[in-house]
Amino acid sequence: YLIVLAQMGTPKKSELIYEMMVEFASGIDVVNRLVGMGYIEEFPDENDRRSKRLRITEAGLTILQDCFPVMNRVADVAYSSLTESEKALLIQILDKLDRYHAEHYRLSKNAGFDEVYDRMVP
Repeated sequence: YLIVLAQMGTPKKSELIYEMMVEFASGIDVVNRLVGMGYIEEFPDENDRRSKRLRITEAGLTILQDCFPVMNRVADVAYSSLTESEKALLIQILDKLDRYHAEHYRLSKNAGFDEVYDRMVP
């Protein structure tokens, strides 16, 4: 959530949750926990008084920066057996899958599994 929020700037809660591709109730729970931890803050939307916007705090930026070295070490362990060309191929395949599933997630938000299956599986 923190890295996506940092990239998005000051989205509405619903926009962040939609971008994360999670159920609304689960997303609200995560947002509330991050607010409680002081990593993000809510503020009123100037254009829509019913909505709240979010922004990452200095503490959130700090914890995010602190995570990068650990994430890099985990990636080193996970991918150490791959050659550079295999890593490049893996990135291409994962990117293709991410784009494909993100598009279908957005198109199938309230659809049942059978409908999603029929749309996605030839």
